[in-house]
Amino acid sequence: MSANKEAAAVTQQDLRGQHGLRGYLGDLAGGFTATLIAIPHAMGLGLLAFAALGPSYAATGVMAGLLSSVVGSFVAGAIPAVPGQMMGARTSTTVVFAGILAVLATHPLL
Repeated sequence: MSANKEAAAVTQQDLRGQHGLRGYLGDLAGGFTATLIAIPHAMGLGLLAFAALGPSYAATGVMAGLLSSVVGSFVAGAIPAVPGQMMGARTSTTVVFAGILAVLATHPLL
């Protein structure tokens, strides 16, 4: 029975994640990889959201996408819900926002 308790203790320790420098280096590498994916994704979604306003708003769309990604990441980091939380820009939300922006651009009195 003692061996079962030791195995359960090891399993619980494994579930908590690696501690020490190696664990932090893995977290850093994972964060860097996620950033390399998130930056172009946020830029593209910002362009999509502001496309209805025309090409002159492309830079504004890129900045809005990047800013929303940064602010969203800080908020999610400040209020963690689970140990392995993943968040990012949603394409469906961007399409809805682009539609609302297109209607407001064509009918500004709404």
